[in-house]
Amino acid sequence: MIHWGNYYSSLWNIVKSDEWANLKPEEGNGNTTAWTKELWNRSGFREKIVEARKTSYTTEQYRQQQRNNSKRLWANPEFRNNRPDQNGANNPNYDPTPYTFIDKNGITFTGSKLEFSKQYNLRTKAVRHLVKGDVQIHKGWKIVKKNIDGHGQCS
Repeated sequence: MIHWGNYYSSLWNIVKSDEWANLKPEEGNGNTTAWTKELWNRSGFREKIVEARKTSYTTEQYRQQQRNNSKRLWANPEFRNNRPDQNGANNPNYDPTPYTFIDKNGITFTGSKLEFSKQYNLRTKAVRHLVKGDVQIHKGWKIVKKNIDGHGQCS
């Protein structure tokens, strides 16, 4: 790997060429911590990076350009029709695991977090925190955790 890194570095003259961002010859060993520290300690490097970021994606002009590009893309019916539906159960992160919830009046619900949040008009983020155990109760609802023997127990 190091052999080929050196070969292509010298072949394409990557250090001196304006087409490449390399400041040292490519050796095929990745970006080491020592090299990174050395780079950031160079005079003017940090300021150069900060200044470059100020004039690129942090400007209002850049943000407006991104908004316009997004509007133009979504205005195209072909893009909208060919884009896969990733809402709800079609989302790659959808969790179909059935959970059992119980409210303060004894009403129980068994189903996925998404179904539960839709059924009772709850925020999905709040339901996720309820399932994870970050909160014990949300709008009167608790989650029922299953013991090893299968009997429910309120958390």
